[in-house]
Amino acid sequence: MLTCAEGGQNKEVAAKLGLERGTVGKWRRRFVKQRVAGLHDEPRSGAPRSIDDGRIEAVIVRTLESCPENATH
Repeated sequence: MLTCAEGGQNKEVAAKLGLERGTVGKWRRRFVKQRVAGLHDEPRSGAPRSIDDGRIEAVIVRTLESCPENATH
C-alpha cells in the first residue's frame, strides 16, 4: 500500500514489487473498503486446517528455544 500511495498504476506497482497486477488491484480494493483490516488474510478455499494456531506456535517455540541432544536443528 505504501508503494501504491507513491502514485502509479497497478501494473507499475506490480512490476516494481514482482507481483501480478491483479494482486495489487485486489489489495487496493480491500484497503479502500476496509482500510488496514482489509489487508489481513481472508479464509481460503479448500479443506480447513487440521492444526490450530496454538500447536503451530508451540512447535515454532520448541524449535527456536531448544536443541536436540547430539543433533542440530
